[in-house]
Amino acid sequence: MKKIFFILVFISAALIGCSNQAEDENAEEVPVAVQVDEVTKETLTVEKSIYGKTTPKSSVPVIAPVAGEVTEVHVEKGQTVEEGDTIISITSPNTGEIEVDATIAGQITSLNASEGGVVSNTEPFATISELSSLHIQVGVTPETRQLFNDLEEVPVIVNEKEATATVDYVSSVPNQQTSLYEVEATLQDPAEDVLPGMTAIMRVTEEEVSEGLVIPTEALVEEGGSTYVYIIKEDKAIQTEVNVLRSLTDKTAVEGDIQEGDQVVVKGQLVLSDGKEVTIQEEDAS
Repeated sequence: MKKIFFILVFISAALIGCSNQAEDENAEEVPVAVQVDEVTKETLTVEKSIYGKTTPKSSVPVIAPVAGEVTEVHVEKGQTVEEGDTIISITSPNTGEIEVDATIAGQITSLNASEGGVVSNTEPFATISELSSLHIQVGVTPETRQLFNDLEEVPVIVNEKEATATVDYVSSVPNQQTSLYEVEATLQDPAEDVLPGMTAIMRVTEEEVSEGLVIPTEALVEEGGSTYVYIIKEDKAIQTEVNVLRSLTDKTAVEGDIQEGDQVVVKGQLVLSDGKEVTIQEEDAS
């Protein structure tokens, strides 16, 4: 009787095992939810940012023709004047009362004169800065200097304002103190809130990948010394090795067995394997 019981238990276990195996074989593979972006063909431009300061294009000291007592001050510091505008009136025993006028149009950026005070005919009592254009000077390494060869204009950013400056001068000899080459540029007609003393960022093209295949940088997967992406074909993720030509924060130019218009996985790729079934989700609106 015991023998028959053990035989029945063995048969039942075998049947259950076969049933579970059949269920595993028939179970459908659960697709992995992913987000995708499109492979594009475009020119990827790598820019180098170079920092400098804005200064007035020119500043002219104002000196009285003779020493004398100031009888009237006609301007204030920060005021804009035109060429020929009277800045101060002075009186001198030898010349009587005379007026000292602005020799250029610009802004009074320094003023050291007051009624009843005395001005000298050897020291400036005021400075007029010409602000219709600003001067930008930067120091660059020999490698960066080459980027300015035959460059007539350069994009700049000052106070979060984008503009274009004219390249005036690129030195051929490095500064003895800094060992850097000086580059000078002029920013014409700057915006009202772009002033002297502000940080200016020159942006020069360091490298261009012309008409290359470009993907989002986040699509790249690096493993075992190889770099690859997952391309979606017939609802499956195909692992495709690529060679990175140039990479930026958000975009990367690559070459490999991919084409313009291919869908490349940008979210969920870290849990994929070659040939894995996927379902494409729309990017979260939030």
